[in-house]
Amino acid sequence: MSGITVNNTVYLKRDDCSVKEEVVDQSTILYSFPNVDVPFSSDPIIIYGPDVINGYQDDDFFLGMITNVHNKDGTMYTWFHNGNPIRCEYLQYIIVN
Repeated sequence: MSGITVNNTVYLKRDDCSVKEEVVDQSTILYSFPNVDVPFSSDPIIIYGPDVINGYQDDDFFLGMITNVHNKDGTMYTWFHNGNPIRCEYLQYIIVN
């Protein structure tokens, strides 16, 4: 993924997009968050939630989030609906059918 842009606003930018060779270890890719001052923290925080990161791809509606630990090994995301967990996985987005 090279980044996330909605209506010309860049929420997530891959900092090494000029690299042409295939990246084997995805956890080494560096990302920045151009429109927000992210405090240095070892604790995971949600920078942008599903209220901002959402839309359609083909006929599928998706919700997403951007965190300060984007693409780090071992980061799990748990998705809830009405207070009940519905999915727990390594992806920062969910497709809602």
